[in-house]
Amino acid sequence: MEETANHGLPPVEFDIDEGYFTVIFRAPLVSMVALTPKQTRTMLEIEPARVERLNKNQRAIIKSLLKKDEVTVAEMVGRLKVTPQAVRKDMAKLQKMNLVAKMGSGRSTYYVLKETDR
Repeated sequence: MEETANHGLPPVEFDIDEGYFTVIFRAPLVSMVALTPKQTRTMLEIEPARVERLNKNQRAIIKSLLKKDEVTVAEMVGRLKVTPQAVRKDMAKLQKMNLVAKMGSGRSTYYVLKETDR
């Protein structure tokens, strides 16, 4: 509850009615634009020159990783409508550019964004 106050939000309300537990999050008292966290951390920063070197599928992989913490080759094959070899080739380039990290091995392999060291 302290976190809501730290971000300029009204306190969370709790209610029990006829055996049902309800949690109410009220709208902010100020404009949503005015709400900013006290501290932020850059997780991924890609220079424009590096972005220009990415092909369409590599950009789509990065976008997927920004939305979701991890992706697999099979997921990206389905999304991009390309072969597993093409996805692996794109992942290898993203790894070489130090943008993604390969986790696991074999059938349990997945990829995550490589966090910026700051």
